[in-house]
Amino acid sequence: MPRPKIYDKPHFCLHTYIKNGNTYVEAYRNEWDPIKKRSHIAQRKYVGSLDSTTGRVRLGKKYLSENPQYEGKILYYEDKQLVERTAEEVEAEIQERVPSPLNDVVSFGASVACWRLAQQSGMLRDLQETFGMDLGCDLLRLGIYQYLDGGSMDCYEPWACSHWLPQAAVLSSQRISEILSTVKHQDITTYLNRRNDRCVEHFDQIRKEAEKNQGIVPRFRYLALDSTAFSSYSMTIGHAVYGHAKQNPELRQINFTLGVDYLSGEVCYAYESEGSITDKSLYPHLLLDLKNNGYQLQDTVLVTDRGYESIYNIQRLVNVEMNYICAVPLTEESVKQQFAKYEASLNNPAFLNGRLKVAARTVEENWVCSTDYASVRVKAPLHLYKYPEQAATQAVLLHQRIEDVLELKNRGKKVDSADWNRVKHFIVENKDGLWVKDISALNEYLTKAGCFAIRSNCISDPFECLAIYKQRQIVETAFRQMKVLNGHNRLRCTESTYMGKLLLFVIAQSLRMKMLYLVKKNQSALKINLPGDSLDKAIAILEGMMAVRAPSKSIWTGCPMSKKAREILELLELADKFPRNLKN
Repeated sequence: MPRPKIYDKPHFCLHTYIKNGNTYVEAYRNEWDPIKKRSHIAQRKYVGSLDSTTGRVRLGKKYLSENPQYEGKILYYEDKQLVERTAEEVEAEIQERVPSPLNDVVSFGASVACWRLAQQSGMLRDLQETFGMDLGCDLLRLGIYQYLDGGSMDCYEPWACSHWLPQAAVLSSQRISEILSTVKHQDITTYLNRRNDRCVEHFDQIRKEAEKNQGIVPRFRYLALDSTAFSSYSMTIGHAVYGHAKQNPELRQINFTLGVDYLSGEVCYAYESEGSITDKSLYPHLLLDLKNNGYQLQDTVLVTDRGYESIYNIQRLVNVEMNYICAVPLTEESVKQQFAKYEASLNNPAFLNGRLKVAARTVEENWVCSTDYASVRVKAPLHLYKYPEQAATQAVLLHQRIEDVLELKNRGKKVDSADWNRVKHFIVENKDGLWVKDISALNEYLTKAGCFAIRSNCISDPFECLAIYKQRQIVETAFRQMKVLNGHNRLRCTESTYMGKLLLFVIAQSLRMKMLYLVKKNQSALKINLPGDSLDKAIAILEGMMAVRAPSKSIWTGCPMSKKAREILELLELADKFPRNLKN
């Protein structure tokens, strides 16, 4: 970090102010107050008047007498400084100015950071190869707007005028609709297939470096799959139907499945389907779609939650010889039998992992791998887990709720419907007319308390498998950020544009996850913490970085960068590549 300048005399800074419709330049000097622990303006000086059209400053007599070095010079106010320039130089600079939709003062920190990250990660190139040079750039601009603002596309035009991006283009609502209507499902698949190829290259590079340095060589690359539903007011979108909505059940919805790479947080697969289709029914179509579109999935493990699991789906994974880690619902009869069989083992300290706070036992299941040529018997592990602390907490909490309801019922008081629904299966009325606990029902329920199960054909160690499964939270984070932080819980578009809007969601989310991963990667090495441990706060700080185009210049010059902004750019690996002079 450069050392601060030491001045041999009091140093004055310049700024402008407007009074009675005229613009003036003023010099001021700050001093530190050791008592109040803050700086304050100790002295002000009038410098002169500013022609806001040309940027020329006419110095006041007093300031000129105190600074005779400016006598007879033509001065301009640029980047908070007095700059000497000839009339010919100014005229030549003005002639270079091209008409631009950008304001003379623009925010550039966050928008340029997003653009540079898209370039470095190959996102811009993949968009251009999929949609063409101009359309690819326009989609990235709209994706950056969706990330930084998250508002309606109607607001893009004023936003684009106040945020610098290369080759600024102010797009009308009609033009944005035309752009989004060109995006089809196959285009998104082609683009994300290219992103998947880059994730595979990244994994291969990490593996080669580990082999070279004799470190731990990763065996597999992990791809987390999960689905969410987007509500829509549209009556024209064919896939928008009524489904099992957790929120706003009165609205139609569209299912959107994402595949997120563990190593980079990159969204490298997406699939859109009707809102009424369950994850379990959708899974075979996802596997077929991945195969038909030529996805590179060698050494890749698909990680899914129990919403995707069924005997049929596992059998299909076995048949196509796909690596998988899949949570299993405890309602499956064969799983119930295995938990009953190994109940003693799961309560035995010999099977407990103290760090993970879970006991585990693995059993092998027999499957038949049926291909076009033969049928082969294979074995795959079923991992059984039990969290002792969670089981005890669930048991105590359930007993407390039951006893509260029993007390009200036996006193003839009214029971809240929500409380009754929680415990009605565990209480009965005896022959004396009293309400008591149903011990058999309680025992059956509590044998499953704190239990969990995972099927996998590639990870034989139960604790390793559980640790990998927990990392699938990455896709949950992606959905939460996409729907809550970026305001993407509604689709305000029509049949012709909604696929393009989904692509903008993916671009915005990929930028956010790319930033998060870079920050986590560099925080410990650089010993720099994200302000407030919040990426949103960091983006707000970058948004505050402004660039100004003086009336006498053809470029926008960035204002001095704060220490916090510089540290954020270092975490994003952009500090050495960040421009200060911007030309549209």
